[in-house]
Amino acid sequence: MALASPPPAAVVLVPSALHALAGHNIAHADGISRGGNAAASQRVDSSTGVIVPWAGQTVRDLHQEYRNVFRKGNRNAASHLWSTFLLERSAGMEQSRLELMFSGFCAVSGSPVHPSKYTTYRMSLDTVSGGKAEGYTFYCCWPCVCDTQDFIRVDTKTIQTAEGPRQYHWMVIGNPCTSPDKVPYEAPEVTCVDGELVGATMSDNGYVILTMFPLESERPGLDALHEDDYAGECHRRMEAGYNSGMGEIFRHVAGISPLITRSTDGAICAVGECPASSRPAEHIGMV
Repeated sequence: MALASPPPAAVVLVPSALHALAGHNIAHADGISRGGNAAASQRVDSSTGVIVPWAGQTVRDLHQEYRNVFRKGNRNAASHLWSTFLLERSAGMEQSRLELMFSGFCAVSGSPVHPSKYTTYRMSLDTVSGGKAEGYTFYCCWPCVCDTQDFIRVDTKTIQTAEGPRQYHWMVIGNPCTSPDKVPYEAPEVTCVDGELVGATMSDNGYVILTMFPLESERPGLDALHEDDYAGECHRRMEAGYNSGMGEIFRHVAGISPLITRSTDGAICAVGECPASSRPAEHIGMV
């Protein structure tokens, strides 16, 4: 579902400028929770009540917004807030600029990332609809590859850009707020209100968007590391109790409501359509 097109003069209307400034995230029909963190660096024109689009041009500009995105100063397992920050501003950005911005942070840790060959990983991920998607991720360190393989799936969502609506593929997890008491204290920005994840943007099938997943077919020849090169490292990390990367913080958050896309015999299945006996792999650190 495409977001409503913005009005002329490169401004984006919001249902209420007051909500955007009051520190409350209000869920809307387009799946984006507006307000609170994500509205922090937008300027509201007092005479028109519209929000002036963000002027950032580089990932460094995005990184400068860290304190506006993470009001508690802690990005652990909270990359959904980076995504919502950008998606609330997507109608004012060309597609190339928007895509660049989504290479500027890690989906697992939430860490700022500078895109290069050494932070770009080619991965094959299950989709929530029961297929496979080949694409690229941008990570702070290799252990994030392991956590992605275990927990992150791919869904779609159409968003509004300055060039019109565009469907993208997104890396998603289940809603951790189905059991808010299980959210670890090390992830203070993973905040739940009435069963909803504050500040999250939801995908077409209702899952939490962490970041964009650019397909290989969209960026052929992109210089990247390959997930297969880390199979041995991921196994050793599991045996060591996930003592590197984010440790188990992200795994605890994503494991609250895992998106199961494999049957017990390893066959791919859509989320919600796998056999009742299907469970996440035994090596996943469930809480």
